[in-house]
Amino acid sequence: MQPLLNISAAERETGLSKDLLRVWERRYGFPSPARDANGDRSYAQDEIDKLRAIRRLMDHGMRPGRLIDKTLHQLNDLASRLEPAMPEVADSPAGQVLAELLGLLEQNRRDDFQRGLADCVDQFGLYRFVAELCPALCRLVGEKWLSGSIAIHQEHAFTQMLQVVLHAAIADVQVVRTSPRVVLATLTGEAHGLGLLMVEALLTLESATCLSLGCQLPAVEIAESAQVHAADVIAISFSSAYPANALRRAMYELRALLPATQSLWIGGAGSARIRAVPPGVVVIGALGDVARGLAEWRAAHHGNGANAPC
Repeated sequence: MQPLLNISAAERETGLSKDLLRVWERRYGFPSPARDANGDRSYAQDEIDKLRAIRRLMDHGMRPGRLIDKTLHQLNDLASRLEPAMPEVADSPAGQVLAELLGLLEQNRRDDFQRGLADCVDQFGLYRFVAELCPALCRLVGEKWLSGSIAIHQEHAFTQMLQVVLHAAIADVQVVRTSPRVVLATLTGEAHGLGLLMVEALLTLESATCLSLGCQLPAVEIAESAQVHAADVIAISFSSAYPANALRRAMYELRALLPATQSLWIGGAGSARIRAVPPGVVVIGALGDVARGLAEWRAAHHGNGANAPC
């Protein structure tokens, strides 16, 4: 008999919130958990595997309603066709480094793994580390987690160590901080903040002034903080696990709370599902779009003190 996981464990194993799992159960009839003696939901491993595969495809902007009825084999086949093959290890020094880091993670050599990340920053520079190596490494770790090749504790350790290294690298950047003043946060229900940290690193390298509020803040508190700190831009990240309808509501709610002088940037994998963008909102679909968004803001505010030191 397959081991059964309660809903909290299912949330941890799939990265899909409890609320979203309940919504899918009502709307699509999947997952279809059993009930234990207390009436609580219990999920079989095959359901967890399928939920992981769906989450993987949602990272590419696909809608869950089009995925629910597919088999696990069909989902994995679709993911393999959507995701270009990673370069062979021998193809580049970066590829070799990624392979070595994955090996350290799989062997639970945490100290060596964290030192290896820090060495990557020194070897490749912060911009290339964030723009190229981090996305590739996150993808590889995510694939191994979704396929069950690494445990949830190893994926969490990876995230924690990468955050430590990024915080240290950002603190070491020696630039004069100028406009825009950017407040970074995620809204209530969004616990994934790694993408925000990567954006903060890229903005810092471009001399922007950043204030990170962290994760899971109500829209009204983000708006109040943006006012207190005289922010020019509010940057919000949504993962693919954030419900699409809730994302749209949150985007419009936060935009309505902000004055017209403040720009709202929406990014993260969840932003791929945005179909209509209200005035005053800029979608930052990928890390490579950060520099473009920053350049466009500065061009629009040129002559208004946009490049003055903060």
